[in-house]
Amino acid sequence: MKIRAVMDSISSRAGRHPALAVFLVSALVFGVFNVLPVLREAGHIAEHGQPHTHVRLAAEMLQGRVEFHEAFYKDIAEFHGRFYSPFPPFPAFFLMPLVAVFGVNLLTMLLTPLLGALAGTALFRLLRALGIRTDVSAWATAGFLFGTAFWLVVRFSFDTYFAHVLATALVFLALEAAAAHRSGAWVGLAMGAAFLCRQLTVLALPFAWLLMLRPGEPLLSRRFLKAVLASVPALALALGIYLYYNWIRFGNPLDCGYAYIPEYGWYLTRLDKWGVQSLAYVPSNFVRLFLQGFVIEFNDPDLMIPDISRAGTSLTFASPFLFFAFRNRFRDRPLLDWAAWGGIGLCVLAVMMNKNAMGGWQINGMRYALDFLPVLAVLAARGMQRYADTPWRRAWQGAIAYSIALNLLATALYYLPKLLSA
Repeated sequence: MKIRAVMDSISSRAGRHPALAVFLVSALVFGVFNVLPVLREAGHIAEHGQPHTHVRLAAEMLQGRVEFHEAFYKDIAEFHGRFYSPFPPFPAFFLMPLVAVFGVNLLTMLLTPLLGALAGTALFRLLRALGIRTDVSAWATAGFLFGTAFWLVVRFSFDTYFAHVLATALVFLALEAAAAHRSGAWVGLAMGAAFLCRQLTVLALPFAWLLMLRPGEPLLSRRFLKAVLASVPALALALGIYLYYNWIRFGNPLDCGYAYIPEYGWYLTRLDKWGVQSLAYVPSNFVRLFLQGFVIEFNDPDLMIPDISRAGTSLTFASPFLFFAFRNRFRDRPLLDWAAWGGIGLCVLAVMMNKNAMGGWQINGMRYALDFLPVLAVLAARGMQRYADTPWRRAWQGAIAYSIALNLLATALYYLPKLLSA
């Protein structure tokens, strides 16, 4: 496979600075795919006619407000005649300096390649800190960056898609700080910020804490407890910010505002029958997450031009290399296994209980899975390491190459109707 040959070449030529090579290569690849279509669209600005919600909210925050003058986008919450973003606020905090300079026409699709490269570099450094070989780490990093729904959110960087990119980078930074530096303060800052992007990412916190525990070190050792306690102030601050943010918008610190989004179509049907979160959504979302295939549609007038389905593709068919996570074992650190799989399990259940069908609009993968994929990617890399010197190596290399190729095909099919109709 050409992709496999390219990956082997890159990993062998990385030399003494492999992390830098990961950053530069991933930034270049993301950048090319983000910049090429910029003359036709700007991360959905052209499609929706407005900058995305986090950019608008950053502009309002610079004026001392957290509300909008109008419902300029479909995912705006309406409460007592006022309009709010229902999403957590850190992406807007992050964008405020850039919006202050460039205004509301800021193109986040030009920013996400750098954030995506940062996420990849942190993942690579994390895997190396866990003792995973350089070549395996490079393959696993490429698989996550270019063979999962992470590709989608970097390319289409509007609203919660941008939040996914930022949250993923922050989670990997937190895990890398825990494993490589055992720095509780950095874990707290990064995980707190990630929580303020995507709430469910906080379920990776126990895994991050236990990564600070040295192999063989007692769980109640003074050094480890001090590291955990060092993370608490930033985490408490993040929680306090979110509770206060909810209270000033909706008069209730526990009300996130998602129920106030005016829905339509099947979103409205689900909301009226079962609400925002319900076990009723689990069966259909389970199929989407684990069983739904790669769907090509023919929707043009003569049913001849292929187009990619906007319903996404399950992890099984989009990113099969992730299943090597089941071959992972922290044999000398069993608590890490419990923390990792416990957090993943709770997150899987929570996202499957959401009315938005694993993320709504998407062309490949399942973007809600990104809330737990950072930890799953680490486990998958450890599973691949077990087979690094066996014939099974070709299996996970082939699975990663397939996942990347499928993302390329999905992207091509998405743009094909637009190009033919131009």
